[in-house]
Amino acid sequence: MTATNTGGPSCYINTCLDLVSRHDLSPLAGRFDAEASLMYCDRYGDGKWYAGLSAKEAGDREVDRKPEDHIRELLDIVARFDERETRVWYDCEKREFNIGWQAAVRRPEGAFTIPVDVLHELARHDATLALTIYPSCENDFAPPSPP
Repeated sequence: MTATNTGGPSCYINTCLDLVSRHDLSPLAGRFDAEASLMYCDRYGDGKWYAGLSAKEAGDREVDRKPEDHIRELLDIVARFDERETRVWYDCEKREFNIGWQAAVRRPEGAFTIPVDVLHELARHDATLALTIYPSCENDFAPPSPP
């Protein structure tokens, strides 16, 4: 998730689901690839499997969606897992829904809420919720120009 805001208001970007497991995540990758947007699913040098995915329309600024829309869409896939996929899901050491939010240049920064039913579903599926705030401008940390 990356974005640049050169002066607009703060806004929702997308929600990614990040999974980490000592077991092969391919069964989940296959399901998510068919019903969502699978970004990667690989085994890394530490021996763990990592997968990242997002909802189908995630990151599409033309579609007016809220974080809970994408979280619900992904949780709906989880709720329909078969027995094997459910075992793989609960074997994960990380099941994190990460909301990407673009900061504004000026206040007000904006806000969003996650409805309690979505929080209950996250807890029911033993998943966590995270928030990544992206800077208002990619050049915020560039060295100052010479006088």
